[in-house]
Amino acid sequence: MLLGSVFLPAYSAEVPTNASWGFEYDWSYLDQDAEYLSSVNLEEIVTIIEEAGEKGGMNIEIDYAFGGKTHFYNSVETSDSSSLREVTDGSGDKHFVTERITTYTVRHSSAATSNMHIDWGDSKASFDYDLSLSSSDFVIIDIQIIEFFNANNELIGADIASDGEFQYTNLMVINGQSAGRNTSIEFDKTKFQFDLGWSWSNFEASWRLNSPSSIYTSINEAATSEEIDTVVWDCDFWEPSNETFGDVMYVYDDCGQVTGSYDSHYNYDIHLTNFPAEDFGLPSFWNDVRITDDYGDDFDLDTSASFFGEFYYNSTDEDDFLGEERTFVTFDSLPLTPAFFMLQYPIMSSFEAMEEMDIGSVVDAEVEEAEEDYDSDESDLEYLADDFESSNLERDLDRFSEEFEEEMEKLEEPEFRYEDGMFHAIWDIESRALVSYQLDVKEDGDWKSIFGPNLDNLEDEGLSGLKTYVGSESAEKQQEAKEMQTSGDIMGLQSDGEKSTLEALPYLNLLWVVLVVACIATVSRPDD
Repeated sequence: MLLGSVFLPAYSAEVPTNASWGFEYDWSYLDQDAEYLSSVNLEEIVTIIEEAGEKGGMNIEIDYAFGGKTHFYNSVETSDSSSLREVTDGSGDKHFVTERITTYTVRHSSAATSNMHIDWGDSKASFDYDLSLSSSDFVIIDIQIIEFFNANNELIGADIASDGEFQYTNLMVINGQSAGRNTSIEFDKTKFQFDLGWSWSNFEASWRLNSPSSIYTSINEAATSEEIDTVVWDCDFWEPSNETFGDVMYVYDDCGQVTGSYDSHYNYDIHLTNFPAEDFGLPSFWNDVRITDDYGDDFDLDTSASFFGEFYYNSTDEDDFLGEERTFVTFDSLPLTPAFFMLQYPIMSSFEAMEEMDIGSVVDAEVEEAEEDYDSDESDLEYLADDFESSNLERDLDRFSEEFEEEMEKLEEPEFRYEDGMFHAIWDIESRALVSYQLDVKEDGDWKSIFGPNLDNLEDEGLSGLKTYVGSESAEKQQEAKEMQTSGDIMGLQSDGEKSTLEALPYLNLLWVVLVVACIATVSRPDD
């Protein structure tokens, strides 16, 4: 068996050239697409907030902007088979193999701003604030997976290499004051900023099954046989076997081991500056408060592999979307490259590290210290609270809330446009490989195609901010995306001057505005 495995030529059917798909989303169209998909008109909500403010004697003015782009691409190719590679499986048996290379490229960056003015007052108390809210996020992920196949197109295992980075920033700036008859609290460029980031780097891992798996051959049988419609793959500690019950084929495999290593890094920074601490009865050092941590570690992997997958046959079609006429089959499932499961290790360790850092407990400890340092004799809060309690603020807030709720109830009930959706994996029979994906949606009983090659010739359904690519065009876009390393690269900004174009873009994060109104009202409103 060993000699036969070594000297048999590897399976050589090649994946079609430019087997690639992907999409780009421009977040400046989010308000249009949100309204199209769910009938939610963001501008109308802003108007309701501003007009409800008038009912409560408040002047509210809101400006907002949002922009950004997301790029996602996936390509599959077969390596040069002129020089075969020798790979040892989990049981120590050697195989000459063909390599199939799958790459994923993800780039995302968005920036949002919202400026709001709000003021209210009567003869006893008043407040007047200008608030600036901004947030940004940044994501870079690169993944390469190399699968190994023997002469029978059996899967021997796979290698993965990946780097990933996530960064989030939120900033609030407050200018203004709350005033009573004899005292006031002023905020002068008071800033609250929260940054959070985590990343993994140098992630390299190898997965080797203890015995070759026939999973790809079994999927191809479901694609070509009239008797088999579904393949169920149970990769664990089983003795390798295939069983068929009715139109379902069960593939059991001895899933083997995953070995590898990676580095992870996590950080957060919470910074409050120019806070009027003395007015709140706190020592002056509370004017500038910072809570931060930075943590990095390296990890080694040596663990058993295990996962479960199902593949449901849908339809067979002839198409040339990859440049030549071929037979493709769609499966009603989302079977990402099997070896994709290895990415769970750096991601899960990141979540575990964040739990250990326990930002919430650190913040709670700071709050407890502030409570201990609080001196009511040095605070203007109690005098200010008395003035607001005797004012008409509570009445006017009730008027604002009632008007807001009444007008929101008049709006059309949000209802998602599509009643159903299906993400199809597209299988190439000749190369026995997944080569693309297709998203179809159902509206009023009719199916439509949002992205992908549209093998069923459905009516095209496009979103304003979405561009989709397949074949050579997608492959070219993926190469461009790989070069993007900064927010400016991702959003297509060539210079700092172009960033001003965000001023004209719509911004979805109105929840921030509602929360800020509520916070100001809570600070100024007396306790029940």
